[in-house]
Amino acid sequence: MEDVTTSGIDSFFTNNIIERSVFHLKSRGVTKEKMEVDVKDLKINLGVISKFYVLETANMAIFDIDGIGKLNAKNLKAHLV
Repeated sequence: MEDVTTSGIDSFFTNNIIERSVFHLKSRGVTKEKMEVDVKDLKINLGVISKFYVLETANMAIFDIDGIGKLNAKNLKAHLV
């Protein structure tokens, strides 16, 4: 799993840490996500109405909020944001 797209009215939560080289989440619609990641490159694109909470580690993190979005990444350890 490297790319995940959510849409409509939904929630996306992880039970375990996502360990990948690259992880991209694109969220469209009314969504709520919470995930733990250990990745090299993390890209999060939030659109419409989104609430997102991310924690753990990433080498590089790119966040793009297009719409009404709330991003909580205070517990994410990243070298480049």
